[in-house]
Amino acid sequence: MSTVRFRVLAAALLASLSLAGCAVAPPPPMTTLDGRICTPAPDFTLSHPLELGARATIMSFDQNTPCWQSAEGKRSAYVLFTLPNGIEPYLLSVTSAPIGQALIAPHLYLLDGLGNKLRDASRDSFAFHGSSLSMNLRAYPNERYLLVASEPDTLGGGGSQLRDGVVVTNYSTGYGGFVSIHTGFEQNQNYVYAVNGTIIVSAEPIPKVN
Repeated sequence: MSTVRFRVLAAALLASLSLAGCAVAPPPPMTTLDGRICTPAPDFTLSHPLELGARATIMSFDQNTPCWQSAEGKRSAYVLFTLPNGIEPYLLSVTSAPIGQALIAPHLYLLDGLGNKLRDASRDSFAFHGSSLSMNLRAYPNERYLLVASEPDTLGGGGSQLRDGVVVTNYSTGYGGFVSIHTGFEQNQNYVYAVNGTIIVSAEPIPKVN
């Protein structure tokens, strides 16, 4: 899946969440992990395999998402991915999409096969695209796991972000056909950094330069 297709998928996800919110109110932002049992290290038995060139993996963070407590005593909700095998670098795309006002401020950790940290990227490495936070980075064969965790120091903070898009409405012509009307929109969406939200991850080959 190309980066463009990945962004289209993310936009489609946001649209579906918004439509679902018309019928069922989204959950409020969860800004604490108090009362959650947090392990001193991520549980590698819960890792999700990530395939090169496959469809993006969408993970929802909620009250059942695993919790990790660092050596400094800080707690994060997290999801762990097993990265593709190979001998060539490839492109990782990570997006944090809101559910209602809840948005995860992600912190990425690239780990080796033994779970040792090779490098990391904080929330500041992400950029807003609409109401979502996104980042692309080059991954290498010695990096075997991707840990995506909520940044504990951001919880409860937030702001607002301009979101735009297109709504497609189909009207019957009365003669068995339909006419599609495309209407653009812009709106400010408030967000709160939380431990619930949606994380979308994909791995793509790096495009060849002819």
